Amino acid sequence: MEIVVRAKPATGQTRCAWCHETTSIGRVCPGCSTRLHLECAQQAGRCPTLGCSVRLGIRGPRRSSSWARRWGGRTRTQPPRRAGMALGTFDPEQPLTGRQIGVAELVGVLAPVVCLVCDPFVFRGPDALLARFAPFAYALILFQMFLLQAGLSQSGEPSAEETSFVGGGLLVGAVFAFALGLALLPLSLIGLLLGIGLLGLTPFLTARVYGRVARRCFARGGGLRWGSALLGVAIALLVPVGIGLAG
Repeated sequence: MEIVVRAKPATGQTRCAWCHETTSIGRVCPGCSTRLHLECAQQAGRCPTLGCSVRLGIRGPRRSSSWARRWGGRTRTQPPRRAGMALGTFDPEQPLTGRQIGVAELVGVLAPVVCLVCDPFVFRGPDALLARFAPFAYALILFQMFLLQAGLSQSGEPSAEETSFVGGGLLVGAVFAFALGLALLPLSLIGLLLGIGLLGLTPFLTARVYGRVARRCFARGGGLRWGSALLGVAIALLVPVGIGLAG
């Protein structure tokens, strides 16, 4: 009996190492660069490549509480939320929808611009609370807007170094926006009673969007690269600091 082995022609598509279906955006093993779907990485837990066995660090389906299972009629496991079910929740396995990009740009770009234009006493004005930090804040916010556009970009296959750099920079923006929201919270709560304090709460939404996009960046392109992420943090801090000192 004659056995003939024929090689399949190259299709130019990457296959998941777990289910062997084609995949483009998913989880990449940091040890051997094997690519898997996000769901397959959750099932496997470790890299399926022989001799690698690196833990992929993907959490499985969320479990409901015992109280909810007993009284709420829910099953023990709940499927993960679909991308776009909540503000700023971006699944790295799936391409972003137009609605998700629109919401991210609305909260991460337009909302900060509106807050700066309508700013009565935070960074502008004769009695501004944080007038001495205005050049730093303006430079950081502008830099974060560019980073957000890079994080939302759908073109090409970015490398792990590129996505980690962008994610690290966006983390700086998330921390800054959250800290600014906390600093303004007492005044915002007082303003809410007068009907004018809603803009003071928008930094919390901006911080959430920046944090979610940063998390998505870390999961794309082959996983987190600490060196590139720390470089992104340093650049996102040093550039505004330099502008602030020069101003």
